[in-house]
Amino acid sequence: MSTPDVARATKWYEEKLGFHPAKAGQRGKGLQFALLRHEDNIVELIQNPQAQPLGKVVSGIQDPFEVYGIFKLGFTVREFDKVFAELKRRGVKVDFQVTQLNDLGMWAFGIREVDGNLIQVFGK
Repeated sequence: MSTPDVARATKWYEEKLGFHPAKAGQRGKGLQFALLRHEDNIVELIQNPQAQPLGKVVSGIQDPFEVYGIFKLGFTVREFDKVFAELKRRGVKVDFQVTQLNDLGMWAFGIREVDGNLIQVFGK
């Protein structure tokens, strides 16, 4: 995930989703990164000083799903109801409420992380 502030994003993923830093550092040209882990899930956060918000680069774009490429990430959780309740308790912004996905035999809801990226959570 590209972020304008890797330290702020790392803190959000730790406090809100329970991820823990596995590795962090810098690469050439001021690039900073953090690898975060929660059980078998890994998220890499990258702060590139050359990066710009999508809406600034392409006028008229309001959301990443309006262009080709990745516009959200998703996680499958074991205790769906408990996870949803805990995220709400932690003040995570819910983008869309619990929805039944009949074709998959699952439930899902969406949240927005600190930089506004969409995360979809799936469970049974």
